[in-house]
Amino acid sequence: GNQHQHHDLPITMAKRGMSAEEKKIKMKEIFIESKDVLTLKEVEKVASKQKGINAMIVKDVLQQTVDDGMVVTDKIGISNYYWSFPSQELHVRKVKLAKLSEDVESTKRKRDAFQEQAKALSKGREVSADREEKMKRLSELQSQNDKLKTELQQYADSDPDFIKSLQEASDVAQEAANRWTDNVFTIRQHVCNGRNVPQDEFNKAFEIPENFDK
Repeated sequence: GNQHQHHDLPITMAKRGMSAEEKKIKMKEIFIESKDVLTLKEVEKVASKQKGINAMIVKDVLQQTVDDGMVVTDKIGISNYYWSFPSQELHVRKVKLAKLSEDVESTKRKRDAFQEQAKALSKGREVSADREEKMKRLSELQSQNDKLKTELQQYADSDPDFIKSLQEASDVAQEAANRWTDNVFTIRQHVCNGRNVPQDEFNKAFEIPENFDK
């Protein structure tokens, strides 16, 4: 088809009209037709004489076919030799395919990780929504605990059983307060780390006292 038309054109136009892709295909033809191992000099001769590739750029085009895996090169002694056999290209394609499958897998893994992160972040936002409620509950528990301690002092020389039951109630309150404290710490850590908020700014914003965890 195309070759016949090229003969009617001046040779310079034919050359100018050849895309990089066409040049690579022509270069590959040299090896398919010769079924041989060639030196750069030999390739240059055939390329410029038979394939209409300017001798000045033969080396570049050849290098492109090597980069694409269409042609193989190896240094033997002081010369570079080039060749291409059909099985060679098949091997290259298999390698390319394996690499692509690997890329697809790794992209999938990345996407899954991002989705996990996104889920975690949106969960973080829900946590922030009921944070105020937790803070309120925490201060209630803390003041309840303080009240119990004061009461306990008043009954210090009173009925031992009564004191024991108060002590137990105080312990339960203390435990609950600790649990809430932990919750607040978890939220604070999530917000400070996840959103780069300095801890003291967080404390200020949500009115957490300095001695909060003492």
